[in-house]
Amino acid sequence: MASPTASATTALTYSARRNIREAEIGWQLSDDALICEAGPLAAVGEYWPKRVPYAEISAIRVRFDPTRFDTNRYRCDLRGPEGARYTLYSSSYAGFADFTDQGDSFSPFVRELMARVQRARPSAEVTTGLSWPAYLLQHGLVLIALLVLVTVLGIAGMPGFGSIWVKLALVVGYAGMLWRHARRNWPQDLSLPSARR
Repeated sequence: MASPTASATTALTYSARRNIREAEIGWQLSDDALICEAGPLAAVGEYWPKRVPYAEISAIRVRFDPTRFDTNRYRCDLRGPEGARYTLYSSSYAGFADFTDQGDSFSPFVRELMARVQRARPSAEVTTGLSWPAYLLQHGLVLIALLVLVTVLGIAGMPGFGSIWVKLALVVGYAGMLWRHARRNWPQDLSLPSARR
């Protein structure tokens, strides 16, 4: 079992490689800022500053953001000085179509980052999941597509008794994926009361 000191140290550092074009980036939570220990890291076509003071981070959003090859990925989006946007991912690039899940170190790091930002800037927006408009639009469109699939399969039909089970398996498979994504991206506002409108 890790000592409390070791656990605290782990929560204060995080490193990951986003893709094949970038080297591994190390992050550290100092007393007053998020520090990029390696770089440069491209953000919105520019290089990130090496140090982003917590008091200058106006918003944090953590959400489920899977890809075809990285099916359990989460991301943490930060809005920094002058509207600059930064993103940390819960997985690390290991090779073509190969990503290492680092949720065990990503989660405590992000929780500690959120706490430090809220202490330094109580007005910061801290949220999880998608925004309500994005959530309703995304899942509404998927639900419509699922209903269209059910309708098309019902109208077109397939010969033989087994076709009923094939249709049912397709619908259940898609519904399961929709439920997983919807549950993990449910919008929540974790901002301090002073930040809420």
